[in-house]
Amino acid sequence: MSIARSTDEFPDGRACFRELMSEVNLFAVMFNLSAEIIYCNGHFILMTGLAVDEVIGRAWNEIFVSPMTTDSPSPFLDWAINKQDTPHQESALLTQGGEHFWVRWNNIPLRDPLGTIVGVASIGEDTTERRRLERALLDSSARERRQLEGELHDGLGQELFGLALSARALAETAKQGSASLADDLDNLATGLNHANDTCRRISRGFSPLSAVQGGLIEALRNLTATPKNWSGPALAFSLAQVAPLKLPVETLDHIYRLAQEGLTNALRHADASLIRIRLDIQQTTVTLEILDDGVGLQEVTSSTGMGLKLMRYRANVLGGHVRVAPAPSRGTHLTFRIEQ
Repeated sequence: MSIARSTDEFPDGRACFRELMSEVNLFAVMFNLSAEIIYCNGHFILMTGLAVDEVIGRAWNEIFVSPMTTDSPSPFLDWAINKQDTPHQESALLTQGGEHFWVRWNNIPLRDPLGTIVGVASIGEDTTERRRLERALLDSSARERRQLEGELHDGLGQELFGLALSARALAETAKQGSASLADDLDNLATGLNHANDTCRRISRGFSPLSAVQGGLIEALRNLTATPKNWSGPALAFSLAQVAPLKLPVETLDHIYRLAQEGLTNALRHADASLIRIRLDIQQTTVTLEILDDGVGLQEVTSSTGMGLKLMRYRANVLGGHVRVAPAPSRGTHLTFRIEQ
């Protein structure tokens, strides 16, 4: 089933896109520069459960609703016109009827015979099941880390602490007889205490929020605390909270990791004088922002490509979205947003 309002609305040479996409099991949609949907294929209609007249001639944000949706009438036109975003993007597709999909889009600019961009064509693959499995794997890994953290802290750590106390008591007893034996036992107790401290540091590494009173908020505040002889840029943390933080603890761990990675990237590459971390907790969304006044987007992204890819992957698996853009005045603005 191929669906369009008028063949005249398609740029010359693009009718083949409509024919190619008519029978495939992929989402396919086309926009004109007025951000109106001028074509969608049968799979799009079948999967979303929408009627043809609910799609053709409508703007994207008139059909799909989500706290993650931007104000743009089309999620792809900004890319086609400004080339600021990647031609490959993964986004939520939430219909008015409650159907929720995750789709990886591949975008192609539509041009007239003179080469002027007149719209965009987008082909989307349903990645909902893959993301569900990845999220389950991520949560499983987080639970395993927490279990190992508990075993290290409450099991091995407590045993080491008990052995250290026993060795210290034997050292006190031995002082009455052999001074040499007392010294050996005293050294053993000191070594066991060091081992216990190491065990605790390792366990905190598995779950960065476990040893912090106040959870994610206090952990982010601590992330921006600097030592007395700090010679790097000024670090600041701000919080806007109008609702409780309801996300699972595994997700909070990953948000902290995102903040940690974003701050590290800025410290290494931005050459900034100020780096700010903001956490905004609303009723339906949680937003993490990292802003710097450094060298700007092009220089930072070229030197931190892998770090940003890892952050985007972690965000996608969590069901969130990472966006990197120029800061309002100077520098880079990284935003992570997730529904709660």
